[in-house]
Amino acid sequence: MKNTLSLAASMVMLVLLSACQNAPIEDYENLSLRAKGNPTVQQVGDFIQAMAEGRGWKVKRTSPGVIDATLVRREGKHTVDITITYDTDSFSIYYVTSSNMNYSERDGVRRIHPNYNRWIGFLRGDIEFRSDIL
Repeated sequence: MKNTLSLAASMVMLVLLSACQNAPIEDYENLSLRAKGNPTVQQVGDFIQAMAEGRGWKVKRTSPGVIDATLVRREGKHTVDITITYDTDSFSIYYVTSSNMNYSERDGVRRIHPNYNRWIGFLRGDIEFRSDIL
């Protein structure tokens, strides 16, 4: 019985530890917008900015077709910076830098805390699937 409990506890710990491992960074390139009209670059930028700000990102437009965005979590404990490029047909999201997100690079693979990919996935989904309002 003691061995069975020990084995079960070990398996639970293994599952918990594997869930906390860093994940490869997901950049999204040239994803199609589902605009029903013919939006201008300015309109697409306004839309992407609204989607990002709706998710808590601080947005700065650096040039036409480029947005730099920062997400701060847990009162500044975790910070992520991304760049979003866009035109009238598509958009891309690229990792730039982060703090306290366990970023590492090994053998050409960039890895980060899995929450990063979750946050980026939410933003990507908002932009991609709501762009039909453009």
